[in-house]
Amino acid sequence: GLSQVHLYMKMRLSLLLTVSLASAYSLGNGASPVQKVISMLQDMRAKGVQMKQEEQVSFAAYKQFCEDTSAEKKSNIEDANGQIETLQADIQKAESDAAMLAKDIAELDDEIATAQHDKSEAIRIRESEKGDFGKKHKDLSETIDALDRALVVLKQQDFDRAQAESLLQEVSVLARVPTKQKNVLAAFLATDDEVTSFQPGVAKGYEFQSGGIVEMLTDLKEKFEDERRHLEKDEVGSEHAFELMCMDLDQTVERATKARTAKASTKAARRSEERRVGKECRSRWS
Repeated sequence: GLSQVHLYMKMRLSLLLTVSLASAYSLGNGASPVQKVISMLQDMRAKGVQMKQEEQVSFAAYKQFCEDTSAEKKSNIEDANGQIETLQADIQKAESDAAMLAKDIAELDDEIATAQHDKSEAIRIRESEKGDFGKKHKDLSETIDALDRALVVLKQQDFDRAQAESLLQEVSVLARVPTKQKNVLAAFLATDDEVTSFQPGVAKGYEFQSGGIVEMLTDLKEKFEDERRHLEKDEVGSEHAFELMCMDLDQTVERATKARTAKASTKAARRSEERRVGKECRSRWS
């Protein structure tokens, strides 16, 4: 634009100089050469006018281009600012979602850890209970077996006294036999064999006492058998309750693990979206 203006000014200055020269030349050399100069100058003037018009047209077009470009850039900037605001809102939403998912995942981790700890504790308690049950059941079974063997001998019509006393001695030292019954057995076992053999009526007295012993031992046997049945029933109930608890805890772990996996996947996707949107936002700023 400026270069063309300068050119136009130079042409006008050249035109003035040429007219002055032409006038001087016409004065000294006649009209014919002057007419030629004037014709040349008229051509130059016409070209100058044409150039000016072309310059004006070009300038108008350039001005319109600048105005259109400015409006377009302004519109693009406004659009970009609006998109940046939207992207920033998307980033904040992604960050908020990721933070909430992280909190949910932490809670699920706690739930899983608690369920696993509870199951381990339940297994430990169940093993301890099984151990106690085994010891009690064995003790009761041994006691019942000793009582049963003693009763089999004592219930015979003509029992072997030595064998009976040996079995009763075994019963008298059993831990589960109450002290009162132990004292009765001790008194019965203290009967003097020689007195029984040589004094009339003593043997019958011994047999009478053995009848009382049989009744006492029978009551004890029934008591211990009933205790053993209750012990077995309780063991079955405890084992069933344990199995139900483990099943429930396993389901809790399975459910929480699935939920954690899903939330972790969603969190990773939201973080990836956050990075992608952030990158796009930065590219629009640059």
